[in-house]
Amino acid sequence: MENGLQIAAAFSYGCGRANYLGISSLLKKFIFSQEGKIEKEVRNSLKRLASYPYYKLIALASEIDDPFDLRVVKAHWIGNDLLEKISREHIKELIKDKSLREIGWTKELIVYSMPRLASDRFLAHHNFYAISELLKFPVLIEKGRNNCWIIGGKVVKAEKNELIIKCHSLIFDGEFRIGRVREEKIKRGFLRNVKAGDLIASHFGEARFIINGKDLENLIKYTQKILDALGAERE
Repeated sequence: MENGLQIAAAFSYGCGRANYLGISSLLKKFIFSQEGKIEKEVRNSLKRLASYPYYKLIALASEIDDPFDLRVVKAHWIGNDLLEKISREHIKELIKDKSLREIGWTKELIVYSMPRLASDRFLAHHNFYAISELLKFPVLIEKGRNNCWIIGGKVVKAEKNELIIKCHSLIFDGEFRIGRVREEKIKRGFLRNVKAGDLIASHFGEARFIINGKDLENLIKYTQKILDALGAERE
């Protein structure tokens, strides 16, 4: 799965707003089929989700025309050097973006969808959003309900409907930090041909797509940067 629109659909499937808008079934159909005739509908549907202003910001900072470019989408969900190019000026430009206004993204809605946007430590990565939200309710970590953040891991065993992976956990002991590598069982999700030894990224307890070693390295790197940034803000 090396298509930006398909990866955006895979990570967005099953999220609260996608379910609320009734587009999860459309996203699932596109993930499995990549039907060209529904691509425009998928693209327009994804523009209504909270991840879209992030894509726009990353693309704007890197002068990439398509917000669903593979590099842009992977920057948001996995992490790459495009995140380093974003400046305060790019954020100001995003808030004034007329194309966002035309599809209903007001300044207030953009700011609401992008926590800590005004912070100098802001990163346009999904885990920045997810962990910012968890800071409001750390009890969710204790209850094991921390699967909104993106996890990368190595498949140990592939079963019919589930995968056993080795991955880092997110723990809270007064502050968030990445825990030791442990085995965890997740749903197979959309991955039909995944096998032991493959590296995967998961969201909401489901495998979403197969990644490579550099992707896993970036995911861990940027998640740690996010934890450092959010920890510094609380001091």
